[in-house]
Amino acid sequence: MENKVKNISAEQILINQRTQFRKVTFQSNKSAEHRLELVDVINGVDYINDSASIDLNNTWQSLERLQKDIIWIAGGKSKGNDYEEMRGMVREKVKLIICYGEEQTNILRTYHNDVKMVINATNLHDAVIIANKFSEAEMCVLFSPACASYDEYENYEQRGLAFKAEVSKLKWGGI
Repeated sequence: MENKVKNISAEQILINQRTQFRKVTFQSNKSAEHRLELVDVINGVDYINDSASIDLNNTWQSLERLQKDIIWIAGGKSKGNDYEEMRGMVREKVKLIICYGEEQTNILRTYHNDVKMVINATNLHDAVIIANKFSEAEMCVLFSPACASYDEYENYEQRGLAFKAEVSKLKWGGI
């Protein structure tokens, strides 16, 4: 029994070290809060807050930088996005899309043949739960809405804080 406790403790220390390394790496490369911000690593899955990506160009750049299979949480208030522009990038990088808000129908319509699955979520809370259910170690959940936040939030900062709170609840068993 004592060896199991030591093994679990050693494993937890390694996980914590990896998490801290990833956070430092992301933070040293980030330009601001809510821009490719590593929120946490849960069961080997990186949860990344990119709420500042309020348009397709910023989301494209975020997708391009990540080197893991991606579960992309997208959506919000319509800005007249032409999602066709990102089809190649999405095919290459994204395994699953979870969309919510006003733009979920447009996102679903555009990418349904490009990824394994596109899932509509009622809100950000549900999107994080769905992402957790479908994620596997060494993947990342990227919250990069590519849309304005005004359908549910005052601004992208408030939306980013909401994402971080949902990830925190997920980690501590609150959802």
